[in-house]
Amino acid sequence: MLSAIPERPVHSLYLGQGALSHRSYVEIGRGLHELEGRFHRIVRPNKVTGPILTTRSQHDKALSYWYVIATRPEREDFSIIELPPPRYGAVGVYGLQGLRKAKDISMIPGNQKYEFMPGEIYNLDASEIVCNNVDFWSAAHSDILHKELAEVFWAAVMTGRKEFIGTVAGSVRQGEPKTAVRSSSSDVTKGPTDKGSRD
Repeated sequence: MLSAIPERPVHSLYLGQGALSHRSYVEIGRGLHELEGRFHRIVRPNKVTGPILTTRSQHDKALSYWYVIATRPEREDFSIIELPPPRYGAVGVYGLQGLRKAKDISMIPGNQKYEFMPGEIYNLDASEIVCNNVDFWSAAHSDILHKELAEVFWAAVMTGRKEFIGTVAGSVRQGEPKTAVRSSSSDVTKGPTDKGSRD
């Protein structure tokens, strides 16, 4: 039976310019939030053992403008000015809101080292990186091909796995990338041409 299968926690979660409500993970009873977010169970213990990351940018027109129009009730007055974060807003603009442990970090272009902690939530302001207008309708929504974004992604993936980073970095420096394959009885290391070894 499916109900008998134990749940396996996810190691880390990365939401790059997320097109979902900034209140999706909100916990009930937090400020003006009367209802739990649709995905509030994700932030409960043992669901994600590592860090949860989001990126946001003020240059993302698809989320700062079109998303609001699409999610706001038709009869609601658009002339009402709300203090940020507004009632209807996306993760890719405001990050995850209504969470006790969410931390805000500003990303800067260039080499920046990140030390994420397991179980923590980080809203990364990538406005200085995700800022190029790809097209008129979405502006910088798809401007995600940046090494800085890849670096934070891998920093999250490698949280708690520091012993593996040196192996990967060494292989890249030698110009012979290797992939460590986990076997039931041993680790098999494959190079670019060899087929590895068998037990």
